[in-house]
Amino acid sequence: VLMPMAYLRNDTMGQDGFVSHISAGPVYYQESIQENSLTLADFLYLGSINLIKYLGWAQIPYFIIFMPLGIIFIFKKMDYKKSTIIFTIVVILIPAFYAYSREFQEMKYLYVLYPIFCVLACFTFKKFFEMSEKKNLIFYLIVIGIVLSSAIFAEWKSMDNEHYKETYQILVQISDRSMVINSDFGTHGGEFTYFHWTRLHDLEQFPDLKKNIPEIKIKYTLQPAGIAKLLRSGENVSDE
Repeated sequence: VLMPMAYLRNDTMGQDGFVSHISAGPVYYQESIQENSLTLADFLYLGSINLIKYLGWAQIPYFIIFMPLGIIFIFKKMDYKKSTIIFTIVVILIPAFYAYSREFQEMKYLYVLYPIFCVLACFTFKKFFEMSEKKNLIFYLIVIGIVLSSAIFAEWKSMDNEHYKETYQILVQISDRSMVINSDFGTHGGEFTYFHWTRLHDLEQFPDLKKNIPEIKIKYTLQPAGIAKLLRSGENVSDE
């Protein structure tokens, strides 16, 4: 399954998304440390802070009540099964910690933990059922709460499609112009990524290989680390 997908991604995107990320990790850490922009302590700090942050976000809306209680209950009367669950969680969190230490700000690294979140939530459900004789009432309240919280969360996170449609139309009109923009442009709402999609607007056929996709003329201002790197190598910064 992995090999065909890796081959396809390598042809279309220039990297397989699996081995390429693993091999790029040591290079990234080495260059960052050499530039004195980040140290080992910074990597550990970023990984820890981002991991805690995204673990918290992953609890919304379904597990925000049941998961914390489940963690408390799982440490009571430890046995082999509970130890296996805890060990599995720790092992699965290692790749996520690595990704977040490299500032990959994405939730997808925690998706594999959702089945385990459900198991931990079941400890809370079990405790609720044991504390009351009205098991059916508790069951219905839990189901209704999950459905309502899902609807509220979906409405809260829904995208303003009209806004992004207008944004894309504007960027299509200016994408063929030669200009330099601030790299912070559009980072708040994600509009920045639409510059790359404008390259596909005039393609006669899709999908197509990456080498056949035209490059955009828009360039971005360099970050301080990039400017320092160019100065050390003796390149002309004004051309970037």
